[in-house]
Amino acid sequence: MASVILSEASGQLKALYGDIQDPLASYIEHKAEDIEAEESVCFKVFDKRKSTHYAENYRSETEMADMLPVGENGDYPSTGYQEGYDKTINNMTFKNSFAISREMMDDNILTSIGKKPDKLLRSYYRGRCRNMAAAIGNALQGNTSFKVNGFEFSTVCADGSCVFSKNHKPKISGKVQSNLFADEFSADALFAAITKMQNFKDENGNTLSLCPDTIIIPNNNAALKKSVIQAIASIKEADSANNAINPLFGQLDIVTWGYLNDYIGGLNAPWILFDSKYNAENDGNIYQERTDLEIRSELGGNDANIWKGYARYGFGFVDFRQMLAGGISGGSAL
Repeated sequence: MASVILSEASGQLKALYGDIQDPLASYIEHKAEDIEAEESVCFKVFDKRKSTHYAENYRSETEMADMLPVGENGDYPSTGYQEGYDKTINNMTFKNSFAISREMMDDNILTSIGKKPDKLLRSYYRGRCRNMAAAIGNALQGNTSFKVNGFEFSTVCADGSCVFSKNHKPKISGKVQSNLFADEFSADALFAAITKMQNFKDENGNTLSLCPDTIIIPNNNAALKKSVIQAIASIKEADSANNAINPLFGQLDIVTWGYLNDYIGGLNAPWILFDSKYNAENDGNIYQERTDLEIRSELGGNDANIWKGYARYGFGFVDFRQMLAGGISGGSAL
């Protein structure tokens, strides 16, 4: 549910704009829930957290070694575990505003007045989802950072590599791992990708046994969308004359993310295999909310009724194992 903190000015502002203050405040509170629901697809990809500091640090730990046989009355082994990589995600301040002129109020132009809070709310909810889509899209292109209004945001995960990379190095032991692949989407490529993710290792070389449950695609390629739907939503084998059961049927959800269209550059048909449970439990794709959207009303120097929106949040990547990208030129082969 959307959380909007509203504060209305009093005194002279109430005298000038009293007829619209309360109705607009009520409208903003109710409309925020509707608009957040429309823009909630990003939270199928990013895990939403509450932040209490200027920035949050995420630190992983390796798995403990296996429990060992010790015999009757044997001593307890002390195998322990070690710290993995760590990543800090900063919170950024975001602002916007709209104004209702004294003339609009005098002339009772209520239709125009009613559109303004919609635009402010959409600028916030749409903007944060576009920023998260920009992080994914730039990472797919191999960019380690991108800028919004001159401010830089990172696509690097805790191991120092772009979250999609062929060169994820383990902190303790094991081989370099890749979650960036060149294979175009197909049922065979999907099977291979699922198997690859299920064999991802932790920072100490232990197999994690992930269970990918989602495919994420942009909404700019009809052929890709058709292939994905056929691969996992057809009861029988797609494009086949036999009656074999499709083993992928009902196994994965599809997230078609329209905002990705704007951030994939020249990529034609990228696709992402995703484990939402691992993402939530192991600090994968993180959205952290420091300050809920705050909207306050005040009187401007030109007698305008000014509504200002303020929020603080951060987003980024800690682990990489929650995602595997396909259809990327130069990637590894499944």
